[in-house]
Amino acid sequence: MKQTNFDDAFDVMNAFLGNIPLHRGIIQASTSNIALVTEEQWMGPFSIRENILFGSQFEEDWFKEVLTACKITIDVQNSPPRMQESIPKCEMQKIALARAVYRRADIY
Repeated sequence: MKQTNFDDAFDVMNAFLGNIPLHRGIIQASTSNIALVTEEQWMGPFSIRENILFGSQFEEDWFKEVLTACKITIDVQNSPPRMQESIPKCEMQKIALARAVYRRADIY
């Protein structure tokens, strides 16, 4: 059986999430409220706003604060679903970050 070595923070986070099997030892967090933003951007077939909320309750003031903090400059309120093909990768990364921040996760 191959031993898992953690090469970077991404591996550690994946171990927290259960995506990398542990062969010995334990990984423990004092919270289960964890958000992961990977290098590969992912968006579902929803509006940008829905991709950020990702099932969370909409809170207008918090939403605006997250958009500002993540420096999202595209019109998220009026974006139609499936327009991801026209969104630059850097904006998609900001949207992924905003999705994590909006959740108010304890660990990012």
